Amino acid sequence: CRYFETMFAKLLIIPFALMAAIGLYLSWEYVEGWTWLIIVGVIGGAFLLIFSPQINWWYYHRNPPDVEPDVRQMLERQDLFYNALSPLEKDRFRQRMALFMMGTQFMPQGWETVPHDMEAIVAASAVKVRFAQEELLFKTCERVVVYPTPFPSPMHPEEWHSSEWFDEDGVVLFSARELVRGFFQPSQFIALAVYEYCRILRAEQPQLPWPALPEDPWTLIQHISGWDRVAVCQMIGLQSVDPAAVLASLWFSHYHRMAQVEGQWAEKYLLVFG
Repeated sequence: CRYFETMFAKLLIIPFALMAAIGLYLSWEYVEGWTWLIIVGVIGGAFLLIFSPQINWWYYHRNPPDVEPDVRQMLERQDLFYNALSPLEKDRFRQRMALFMMGTQFMPQGWETVPHDMEAIVAASAVKVRFAQEELLFKTCERVVVYPTPFPSPMHPEEWHSSEWFDEDGVVLFSARELVRGFFQPSQFIALAVYEYCRILRAEQPQLPWPALPEDPWTLIQHISGWDRVAVCQMIGLQSVDPAAVLASLWFSHYHRMAQVEGQWAEKYLLVFG
């Protein structure tokens, strides 16, 4: 999708660049009356260059690209939600992933660039959480910061944790190491990006039919996943975690177990996530 991300707007710039070049040549060799070509070419090219992200988003939102073959293979090997979809839904899932990566600003912290497989894991998590929603992007979270390993933050300076959502700044932070663990070993580690995006979706769309938590949600969570509160806090690295988001994330990673032992909860989340 990286190739498609920059291609369309750059193609539109080519005619204006040629126009400016032809105007410059004609004005230099023949007569100054062709300077209007230079002006139109420069102004048009500058406009397209400035607004290229919006132009690309408009075009590819109507002509969505697919993800790279290696990302598709990763989904086919690892993602339970993706593999449960129909062929047409799988196409839509991958296209929404490509658009999410195009519309989200990924920011490295502690390395030069965010590895593309990390972007793909975050995108897959966001897409599955919003798959039943028409809108693709999260309004309160347009930036993703990825650290190689757990990190402290201004909100939690004493706790080296693996994920965090700053709603006021519109940014979510992840540790790449724990992202990989949750994606490739979902039965042993919580899917961090799914957990955080469930939190964000609950905050952005409280009108969805979210089920009310039981009085003791951690007993239900442990019944489904085998994880108690201490284990989940250790996975995330914070003493305070959101049990509602933890339970919602289990619908994706432990669906069959949830349906087997707590069938009503699987049905409740089906109304939210589709």
